[in-house]
Amino acid sequence: MKRREVLQSILGLPVIAVLPPLLLEAQTTQTAAAPVARVVGEEYPKLAIASADLVGESAARFFNPTEFATLYNLSVIVLPATANRPGAVEAEVPQFLDFLIGQSGPDMHKLYRDGLGRLEAESRKRFTKPFAELSPEQAAPILAALAKPAPYLPAEDLFERFLYTAKDHFLEATTSSRQWIAASGSRRGIGTYWYPLV
Repeated sequence: MKRREVLQSILGLPVIAVLPPLLLEAQTTQTAAAPVARVVGEEYPKLAIASADLVGESAARFFNPTEFATLYNLSVIVLPATANRPGAVEAEVPQFLDFLIGQSGPDMHKLYRDGLGRLEAESRKRFTKPFAELSPEQAAPILAALAKPAPYLPAEDLFERFLYTAKDHFLEATTSSRQWIAASGSRRGIGTYWYPLV
């Protein structure tokens, strides 16, 4: 027995017995004027959901502007878009990570802040410009650790640990995004993707 039928049998009969005839007549007229939408093959109709990103733009809140610009360019370099799949930037991963890392513990805060600071320092030392302005070819020597297979255990070097962690976060957040799922034509499960927060 469906939940709808159970509710009708439990709640419907006592309410009809108590309602005055005029109220019952008004309810019947109103119900007849506005029929309930039914979807064939489904118990409940699908409702349109308004997401926060349709209302306003996400704004960086945890990382300062330099850190966020560095994170943004790192995501472009590590996980670029392909012909048929969005990259980390198209999936709005930098904005998501700004929220995620901001809600994480102090160890993750330190790992990201130190790692992004090291990227910026290395870029200014080698090229006398911010990491946010580097091309993938220029950034390659700084990101050389990512060319090696990821270690099974967390890397001993904290900068390498940051790079592997950030790469994992880029991949997971991108493949869990609504942009990736829309491009692939399938979902890994109901509600598995994230929406950027305003």
